[in-house]
Amino acid sequence: MPQINSALEGTFHPEPRCDTCSYVLPSQTAKTGLRCGFDYFNSSYIMRKFQLMQHFPEVHPYNACGSWTDKPKSLDPKSDFGFAAFNPDNSSA
Repeated sequence: MPQINSALEGTFHPEPRCDTCSYVLPSQTAKTGLRCGFDYFNSSYIMRKFQLMQHFPEVHPYNACGSWTDKPKSLDPKSDFGFAAFNPDNSSA
């Protein structure tokens, strides 16, 4: 009976397709139901509020591009917020 290498057990990589990409956005206005969110996730937090869904290209689930990733981009709260987030546990009321 062959032994399974424990180092390989946790290495699952999905196929590089739009439906498995971390940047994909579900969209009710897209005919395919998906839009590419690469520009959305790479813009500042404040600018995301002003971008309409129609500005992001529609994609098919089976498409893929060079920007595909299965790891979401981490957000740095110090970089783009410009204000301190309210923390209810730290309020002085």
